[in-house]
Amino acid sequence: MRELGGRRKPSHLNQNLTVLLFEEFFSVEALEAQFGAFLQSHLDVIRNVHRVARGSDRVELAIFRRDLSKHLRAASRKVLQGRYTFAALLEREIPKDASETRTISISTIRDAIVQRALYGYLYEFVEAQLEEVVRTSGYVV
Repeated sequence: MRELGGRRKPSHLNQNLTVLLFEEFFSVEALEAQFGAFLQSHLDVIRNVHRVARGSDRVELAIFRRDLSKHLRAASRKVLQGRYTFAALLEREIPKDASETRTISISTIRDAIVQRALYGYLYEFVEAQLEEVVRTSGYVV
């Protein structure tokens, strides 16, 4: 039995709830919402265009949008089957000043969407554990 929300629950119920929650976060519909948030976060408000760099798969935003349903169905299916693998990051050197550069790493669009969904899924669990540590240790942020 584990304590959740002040009440003790059998661990198999927590496991079932976790599985259902995982399936919900990685459904095609949820990934579509993540794609919308991804686009919003990449909007150049001055030019009113989405600025999305191509990742290692070299897929441009227009092509990804054209095949959006196919990409999201494949990502959802692979995540839910435990077979999703992230693509290699594409590294680019960006000049900082006359003598220095900064390396940035660019993920594929599909990976960025899955990463957003994973963040959303894990956030509540991690936040609850951190709050418990803070509460029990007396440490105040």
